[in-house]
Amino acid sequence: FYSADLGTDSDVVLISGVVLIKPEEECRRLFSRAYDTMVGGGVVIVQDFMRVDPSPIRSLLDAMMDLYVLIAFDPGAGDRPGDVISSWLADAGFQCLKTIPLPTHLALVTGEKPKQVACGVLSPVSA
Repeated sequence: FYSADLGTDSDVVLISGVVLIKPEEECRRLFSRAYDTMVGGGVVIVQDFMRVDPSPIRSLLDAMMDLYVLIAFDPGAGDRPGDVISSWLADAGFQCLKTIPLPTHLALVTGEKPKQVACGVLSPVSA
């Protein structure tokens, strides 16, 4: 996903199972790449293991997943909080970010690439 020609006309980009196993700088690079490949109004969907629920059972699963990915993949990998992933997407330029917990230990973070109408509200156009 770092070298393939992705074009510049994608309406939707799905990033699944990547954020958990890659260090921060590679995730940020991937999010910027996704942004560059999308049309205005396009949607990015990040689906992965992430911390979005502070319940004791979920916290235990998160700790075990952290240990696993640190050993099996990359010292910079990890089961990150959903708000951290959202902040990386925002830094790449995405807006209207939403975190959606799933019934498993997975979650989604979605965002939109801005266009003239951002998140259903008219944006000012500079002259």
